[in-house]
Order: sequence, then structure tokens, then C-alpha cells
Amino acid sequence: MPTLVESCAELERQHPGQYNFVLALAAETNLGEVRAMMHPLPSLTVVRGDTYSALAAADAAIICSGTATVEAALLDVPMVSYTKFRN
Repeated sequence: MPTLVESCAELERQHPGQYNFVLALAAETNLGEVRAMMHPLPSLTVVRGDTYSALAAADAAIICSGTATVEAALLDVPMVSYTKFRN
């Protein structure tokens, strides 16, 4: 997730005020850990426990490969899907 937040921060730096970033989290996600990663992007809005509605309202999404990519496709939301590999 830190890489995604940094990427959003870079987009904001290059195009100030043109994007609204929303981080949709599962209800059980530890918010303390997430807030520590959000430092480079204070304008990021966090939605917890209502990820489907957040995705439905999105113009585009960056999504970790999995069920959410199917949901985005069903909602006709353009997306970039990623997978992080571990060494």
C-alpha cells in the first residue's frame, strides 16, 4: 500500500487539485497502520466497510488483483490491476 499512496502523492504533485483519492478498506482493517502510510497524501479520503459503494462512485480505480477486479468490471469502472510479488 505505501507504493500506491506514494503514486497518488506524485499524481497530486504533478496535477494539483485534479484528483480526489479514496482508499476503500475492509471493515476489519487496522486504521492505525493505514494512517501511518497516508502521511504523503493528507487529502486522501478513507472509506472503511463500504468498499462496493466507493468503487461504484469511482471514475477509475487502482486495484490489487482479486475479487475487487471482478467487482470493478461488473460496475464498468476502468481500472489498473496490480499484484505485488514477494522475494
